[in-house]
Amino acid sequence: MSTWAQAQYPDYNGYNNYDPFRPDFNPLPPDFFQTGVFSPGWGANLARQIERSIAEVSSASGVGGVMMSTNNGVSTIQTTIGGRPYTATVAGGPISTSRNVYNNNGNVVDVFTIVVNGVPYIYTTVGGRTTVTDGQGNVLPDGGPFHVPQN
Repeated sequence: MSTWAQAQYPDYNGYNNYDPFRPDFNPLPPDFFQTGVFSPGWGANLARQIERSIAEVSSASGVGGVMMSTNNGVSTIQTTIGGRPYTATVAGGPISTSRNVYNNNGNVVDVFTIVVNGVPYIYTTVGGRTTVTDGQGNVLPDGGPFHVPQN
């Protein structure tokens, strides 16, 4: 007398039907090359997401970063000074910026420096009051390239 047994395995959503040698087998989903980095506009979408994130962080913190663009030798610089957005338009040479935010005896001190064509402009905000000076500490009544009013 012989006994014969055959194991029965459930289908588990088709996983037991995995056959990479079938002519219609495709390990990738049908829209795989239309998503992520394979999407036709992925670079532009990434740039928009980065710009949106920077803008959100800038507006939420009140300090913000610096956005610069140059067209035909004229540079437009956007930043936040004293919790307010400002835009400067300057022509010519090199531009560099730096920002230092620190706490001094319980007061938040925000020092934004921009150097345009070798000339420094220093925007110092303490307790909501902004002072604009040159590299030697002289107050600039015109508010420098951002025309920030003295308060």
